[in-house]
Amino acid sequence: MTRWLGYALCTILLTSMLLAAPVAAADPSYTYMFGTHAAFFSKETNQPGVIDPQVFVADPAVAAAMGPQNIMHSGGYRPARVASDASSVSLFTAQGLPLGFTLGEWLGASGIGTVVCTNGAAAAINQFSGLVPGGVYQLFRNQFTPQGPKRSPFGKPDASDSVFTASKDGTAVVTSTLPFCPDPTDGVLLSYHSDGTVHGPLGGEYGVNLHNQLLVRVAGAFSSAPASPSLNSSRTHFVRRLGDG
Repeated sequence: MTRWLGYALCTILLTSMLLAAPVAAADPSYTYMFGTHAAFFSKETNQPGVIDPQVFVADPAVAAAMGPQNIMHSGGYRPARVASDASSVSLFTAQGLPLGFTLGEWLGASGIGTVVCTNGAAAAINQFSGLVPGGVYQLFRNQFTPQGPKRSPFGKPDASDSVFTASKDGTAVVTSTLPFCPDPTDGVLLSYHSDGTVHGPLGGEYGVNLHNQLLVRVAGAFSSAPASPSLNSSRTHFVRRLGDG
């Protein structure tokens, strides 16, 4: 409970601000809990076991090859296998550069968030823990289309409110203004910039300097939406969720 106290206060503040504006009955709101990108990717692509296609472990028996998500990795490295690799194993980029943390630390991140839509736009607040201390992160909207995922900033188009630096203890609270109301099938994606550089609104190169850590559909796996779309019911439901953990 203490862990989420700051988030609860921020959420109540956000909610009270939005209460001042009229909310159409059809305007949805969502609360959700993030899961690891590794678990999401592995389930969606029917992998035989959970893998993380964007972080790598040293394996001298592996040749250079094209891995999942069309990420080319250097010889001596392969995508991390969540079930069989030790949590203490060190992680690397696809090119073999050390990331500076272990698989267990990487998978230990968690997050919770809420989105409140009003007249085709939305306000969002997300809180995270277990992030890379001092790491540079970016939140994306992931639209799942027949042509594949479409990535865009989860916030203003210039990404000014979706790029942030985690605190020294690996926590962060991110408030975003969305010029859209997310579709229930949209994903909220948290990505880590391993080189500490933001490569424009769409991030960098997966596995090389950009690594997806957490992902959730706003109204799908790992998430829930209130039965009523009203802002009051959203606030009550969300605070109850905070009290659960």
